Amino acid sequence: MSREIKFRARITGSDQFICGLPNEVYGNGWDFIHSESGQSEYIDIDTLDQYTGLKDKNGVEIYEGDILKLHTGIKSADDYMKKVVFFESSFCLAHTKDGIEGLSSSKIPFCLIDTNLAKKGLLDKDASSILEVIGNIHQNPELL
Repeated sequence: MSREIKFRARITGSDQFICGLPNEVYGNGWDFIHSESGQSEYIDIDTLDQYTGLKDKNGVEIYEGDILKLHTGIKSADDYMKKVVFFESSFCLAHTKDGIEGLSSSKIPFCLIDTNLAKKGLLDKDASSILEVIGNIHQNPELL
């Protein structure tokens, strides 16, 4: 099984984001994205996030840097707000107040979400049915 490899980043000088594959121009690192539609834009490299290969309950693609709500039905959704990080070779959900430097025990790899919630009787289907993208760390830092 393979997953789609693509990235999202803010277009330089804009509030808009573009999705596609980054490219190097003039030896300055990943500073350009070619979208699937053929559009090419210079990007703010600090906003470059990789696609996890997963979608939320509404069909929205989940990227590193996204802020998610977990709808488990036992607490308010705000108690389960998490951000998506890449940690120790895996996309994980981290407590919104933790930085990437936080304890590894505060990060849940996506591959374990189903197992952990199923054991607690909170999930009878795949995890994407309870995940909802509510923003990202670049456009909505106030959610952290």
